[in-house]
Amino acid sequence: MSDELLLVRHGQSHSNAASIVEGPGCGGLTEGGHVTARAVAVRLAAERKISALHTSSTRRARETASAITAATGIRAVSESALRVPDPGAREGLPWSQVRAEGVLPDETWEAYLDRVLCRLELLVAQHPGGRVVVVGHAETASALFVLFTRCRDLGGLRVPLDYGAITSFIRFGGYWQLHRHNDTMHVPPGAPRYPAAISSSVN
Repeated sequence: MSDELLLVRHGQSHSNAASIVEGPGCGGLTEGGHVTARAVAVRLAAERKISALHTSSTRRARETASAITAATGIRAVSESALRVPDPGAREGLPWSQVRAEGVLPDETWEAYLDRVLCRLELLVAQHPGGRVVVVGHAETASALFVLFTRCRDLGGLRVPLDYGAITSFIRFGGYWQLHRHNDTMHVPPGAPRYPAAISSSVN
């Protein structure tokens, strides 16, 4: 049996809907975000059995993971190392203001990569031959591409994810292969979508 690592982005949060920056102060999922979380949970439950479920400790991710636990019976392990990048002084600010003023976060991108890559590498090593689900953020997807390409600078490559999207990697013969990216076929019509992500289904 091959190794498989799946990343699920959380459903839409209140901060996403309001377009504000939130880390520790996250207010959790919107009603539409819960709909998306339940939809991805049902899809995962219908696929090959999950070996382990790990989630970012940020509230929007934990609430999404709770839906997966309810559908699969697999307990979610909350991981502070997988949390969203620490926003520091940006917490609660509109994204438009942050982009215009260039307010710097407390945690640099390099520091974020250091902590997330360390944890992702351990998760892969801890579950040989297993199917591991990580509930995280758009930034987690970029970290996975860094992990498997072994290149910390992705250059012009952007790795956006829709709400509730699945990205998965499978290992064959010692090499990791991208199996699917930004898969949203399970997201129901009318559910909130992330406009910057080109998804595999259009409602």
